[in-house]
Amino acid sequence: MSTYPTLSPRVIGQAEKTLNVILGRQLAGTGLTEPQWVILTLAVTSGGTHGDDAFTRMVADALKISETRARALIGDLATAGRVLTVITDRANAELARAPEDA
Repeated sequence: MSTYPTLSPRVIGQAEKTLNVILGRQLAGTGLTEPQWVILTLAVTSGGTHGDDAFTRMVADALKISETRARALIGDLATAGRVLTVITDRANAELARAPEDA
């Protein structure tokens, strides 16, 4: 006989609450919200193989929000991509100017 409780909404709810606290601690100080973290995780794990509409549906489903709200949040992902591109361009320009270490 198992000493673990049977899977139930209560057990699932307790696990979700506990894991959300851990996620909150991990995100603290990063400037990322939970929805932003979910979107970035989906973007990375999907490998960019989904079109915009499919990705929007995936985000909406994962966050349990409307596709309209998902599109608005995904706009933050586009901003992150633009910022990283600018940072990379500037870093490459700096590397081109600086002599290599011997």
